Amino acid sequence: MATGRINVAPMAPFDPMSDPNSLSQRWKTWKRRFETYLVALNVTEKKQKRALLLYQAGQETQDIFDTLVDIGEDDDYDSAIAALDTKLAATCDFENIDKEVKSAIIQNCLSKRLRRYALLDSEVTLAKILAKGRAFELSKSQATGIENALDSTHISDEVVEAVHPTTKHNNHRDKQHTSFHRQDFYTSSEGRNCGGPWPHNNNICPAKGKSCLNCGKSNHFAKVCRSARKARVGQQENRRLSKKYHKNKVHKIYGKPSSSESSSEDEFIFTLKPTGRDKTTPQVQISVNTTPINMVIDTGASIDIIDELAFNTLQKQRPIALQRSKTRIFAYGATNQLPVMGQFLATLECLTGATTTQVHVIKGNFGCLLSYQTASALGLIMLNVNNVKPEHATHEQLMKEYAHLFNGIGTLKNFEVKLHIDDTVPPVAQTPRRIPFNMRQKVSDALDTLESDGIIEKVSDATPWVSPLVVIPKKDGEIRLCIDMRMANQAIQRERHPTPTVDDLIHKLNGATIFTKLDLRSGYHQLSLAEESRHITTFVTHKGLYRYKKLNFGTNSASEIFQHVISEQVRDIPNAINISDDIIIFGITQAEHDKALHEIFERFSLIGLTFNKDKCDGISPDPAKVSAIHNCQPPNSIKAVRSFLGMVTYCAKFIPNFSDLTEPLRELTRKNVPFCWTSRHAKSFNAVKAALTSATVMAYFDQTKETELITDASPFGLSAVLTQKVPGSDQRNVVAYISRSLSDVERRYCQTEREALAIVWAIE
Repeated sequence: MATGRINVAPMAPFDPMSDPNSLSQRWKTWKRRFETYLVALNVTEKKQKRALLLYQAGQETQDIFDTLVDIGEDDDYDSAIAALDTKLAATCDFENIDKEVKSAIIQNCLSKRLRRYALLDSEVTLAKILAKGRAFELSKSQATGIENALDSTHISDEVVEAVHPTTKHNNHRDKQHTSFHRQDFYTSSEGRNCGGPWPHNNNICPAKGKSCLNCGKSNHFAKVCRSARKARVGQQENRRLSKKYHKNKVHKIYGKPSSSESSSEDEFIFTLKPTGRDKTTPQVQISVNTTPINMVIDTGASIDIIDELAFNTLQKQRPIALQRSKTRIFAYGATNQLPVMGQFLATLECLTGATTTQVHVIKGNFGCLLSYQTASALGLIMLNVNNVKPEHATHEQLMKEYAHLFNGIGTLKNFEVKLHIDDTVPPVAQTPRRIPFNMRQKVSDALDTLESDGIIEKVSDATPWVSPLVVIPKKDGEIRLCIDMRMANQAIQRERHPTPTVDDLIHKLNGATIFTKLDLRSGYHQLSLAEESRHITTFVTHKGLYRYKKLNFGTNSASEIFQHVISEQVRDIPNAINISDDIIIFGITQAEHDKALHEIFERFSLIGLTFNKDKCDGISPDPAKVSAIHNCQPPNSIKAVRSFLGMVTYCAKFIPNFSDLTEPLRELTRKNVPFCWTSRHAKSFNAVKAALTSATVMAYFDQTKETELITDASPFGLSAVLTQKVPGSDQRNVVAYISRSLSDVERRYCQTEREALAIVWAIE
């Protein structure tokens, strides 16, 4: 097939369950990408296109496809697409979809049990109905499997331990049959109700007043239950009438118990089912001893199987002597072994090869299975590692599939930034700032690049606003172009949009373990500037006047506008958040993270934004930061003490009693206190370092848990700990530490006043 020769990465499967509201649009997008995928693979045959469609769409879409009607033949690609379009691309205008679906289930479902459950309570939700339906379906499927296995159980006369022949008086068969149990009961030395020695001591039967575990009735035990005997006799009578067993009528048959030390091998098969019930199962025609037989390839089976019907067909062509098989065969998930008639050595042939193998014969009409080993020997299946999609897409696969997201500077589609300009502010045209001659060529090159990328444009008309260009050299010798828009910003009214803080981010990332950070390439320059807002961004250079066509960095409201616009693009993706031009994707599991990452890539493909490949990476702790604190040397001056305190104060919320720990160090920073490093200061210094480099972990705040605030006050500072109780235990997790030092006035408070101050301060 073409996919085996062309190195094209597999597509991501379509997920029909992720977001029902966007199902139609997501399917149309996926289908367009799949059409492009077929062109890249040069697949033209409809049968191959249909097979690729179902393979690339994934298991969940395949399950939906199997429930559809009008799907056409195996080589009908158009019918398959049309059927999936009808299911996945349809739109619904119901105001309450759950209510309508619930009503449809009540009116149209075939299960009476499910309908009664749905009508039992008007408040029952659609989710509960679906869950109950799945439970009914699963229990029915399991019960049917067990019942079918029991119905098909056959014990041959080769393993009969005891055979009780009938009387010779066949003309009195019915009479003999009905009196069988009566004769047993009254001639036996066993009690008819308990099965113990008879007659009983004191004429009291042990079964009196007891309930049978078989039928539930009183005054007898299960081992002598008449209901069980009748059932066994009825089964034996059915076997006699079928004329497939020994000619003598059998009253009792006991199967020889299987020994745990038996040399028999246990084999498991996966797709065995009654034939004629699954027309979609692909079959191959195999010549078994020159007789064509339709067989299903079961890669999970380790033996080859034909059913009784196929074996009889072989017998008509050439008699076959079955050998006794010691192999016990089980269907997948079943505990009862399948009835094996025997085995024989057969030659199997097809167009791609031939082989000789042992074939087992199963009683009944279940169909024929070809094992993985035999199918491989016949050349019917082969493993192609290049076509196997890994469980989680690798970094290289993602970069290849979404390579267009990392090329150039994108532009947000169907959006323009409109600046709010106060016309009452008089415009100012500033003079240019001189640029050194040795930097002019670099400035010219940078201006040409911005112009070719569509970020700036030349200005030839009169303009009331002109701002100067500022050139800032970088350490690597390159330059950064900035615009001094301080005068122009006086006329630009700012938009007030909230920007998430680090605490907001921590709360959002509650429980996540896997992260990815994506950086938008020249983020501001991916937002187009409205025509009526461009004139205020005009700036002057040694090459003339230019103005911005995209949002620029000098505008005072640029950061709020950009944050708001990007957050709107990722708002409906649960596991994604942005802080300015950084998009953070997270998940509790790898699958949850990958799903959000694919959604981000698909979304940004549609809206036209691009990323900076060099700045996109996973997020991990920086060992250098911890090492810097751990290897920090004791300060040798007041300035060094202040520097150390400034570095560790940001982490104060992770350290209990931070103010008390740092009190000796803060003493050295007060006025008129000479610097004198003592063992007391060294102890404080080392305690702070140990607290910062330890594995202290704080829990996320959960609104549903019991919360406790613990406060404390010392002569030098206040501290508080916010904890939450772990459900089902007495353990409490720390959510936050806070502390502060006391002022000189507060240090003169009595202890009760300091404690009260700690409570008020902590609550505030």
